[in-house]
Amino acid sequence: MKFKDKKTKFYIAGAILGFVIVVGSVVSLTGYNPFAGDETPPPPPPTPLGASTFELYSGVDGEVVSNFATMDIWVPKSGATFDEGYEDITALVKNFEREESGKDADDISIDLSDYDYVWAEITGNSVWENNFHLIHPGGRNTEYRYYVHHMSSAVPFNIIFKNSGDAITIAGEQTNGNFTGVFDAPIDTSDAATRHYGDAWALSTTEYGELTLKQQKVYWDEGEWQDQYPTYDPTLDTVNEYDRDFETITNTFALKFVMNETISVTDGAATQINVTIAKGFPIDILISGTNLYMVWYDGFDFLNGPYTFDFEMWFGVNIIISTVYSGRVDVPGSLSSITNFVAYNTIATAAS
Repeated sequence: MKFKDKKTKFYIAGAILGFVIVVGSVVSLTGYNPFAGDETPPPPPPTPLGASTFELYSGVDGEVVSNFATMDIWVPKSGATFDEGYEDITALVKNFEREESGKDADDISIDLSDYDYVWAEITGNSVWENNFHLIHPGGRNTEYRYYVHHMSSAVPFNIIFKNSGDAITIAGEQTNGNFTGVFDAPIDTSDAATRHYGDAWALSTTEYGELTLKQQKVYWDEGEWQDQYPTYDPTLDTVNEYDRDFETITNTFALKFVMNETISVTDGAATQINVTIAKGFPIDILISGTNLYMVWYDGFDFLNGPYTFDFEMWFGVNIIISTVYSGRVDVPGSLSSITNFVAYNTIATAAS
């Protein structure tokens, strides 16, 4: 039965790096020294793995979900070449084929050591967001570990003045100053599919039905289970670089500010907007016509309460905020353009 304890998140990449550094240090210190007498010789290298395996973790609470989060593994087609670098590597349909399809992650054991590039696709079984990870096997097999993410069904939010805590005025805000954005997830969801108790989880539907209403409400709070993170799909990538922040994602969370006039980027213009994001927040700005987008190149969750971020905004004399929306947006391999903005919430609408 799944109990609601707050689990420490696993920072997998960092943990693996730390492990490598520590092991490297141990080998270095205990290496053979011809002047050291009868010291124990260094241990033999680890036995190579015969196959690569996969372990998946819930992005919010670190729960291992490999037994029901599904994956596809794409390997190069016979004769595929990668002379054009990432342009060929991101040509998924042209240069790759599925070697494993629709399998629970913990059922996959596959020799990848002979391939230069492999795509691991999280297909998710309708719970987890579809996402791709590029693998460079480097002539060996590894246990690959990834977070998987279940997007919240909405992101209700407000924007307040940082000093006073008062909400901005919609429509018509034109006050220069420092602001805080406050995001939350629905706390009383009516969507049964988002309640993490079903047959794929440790808590069965029968056991869930035996809980008190108070106990069930923990599962209704999407902040306990769901988050907002970028995803990547090579078939949507039009830049084919896969290097810097926005080159490694194709869909992500964004705020859309709608202004009363076309936004100018000329200093001193009557319809100019200047925006500065506080240091440490993974957000960039794109202006398009009357719209100003704040776009996240990393994710966030709601496990410890509402997510907040800070920014500064200065207005030209003739421009005001008409409204603001939260939502997700396609960024096809860069932040040079915004397409397919899908709104979650209008500013100051209550969480359901």
